Amino acid sequence: MPKWIEQQVFYITEPPVIDAWQSARCCKCGKYLTTPYTYYFTHYQYCPYCGERMLKDGEANDVLHDE
Repeated sequence: MPKWIEQQVFYITEPPVIDAWQSARCCKCGKYLTTPYTYYFTHYQYCPYCGERMLKDGEANDVLHDE
């Protein structure tokens, strides 16, 4: 059941080193993972804060319990 929620990509218009960022919130601990955006949304497999394994698109919840 854990998955990334509130996924978004946002752009910065001022001259930074990195001009696009992606952000997603963990549905278990509620913390945001914000990383540079590189032409496609990167779906990280684990939350770096609580360690929860995230579901991939189309993956069933029972897959997590088979490990």
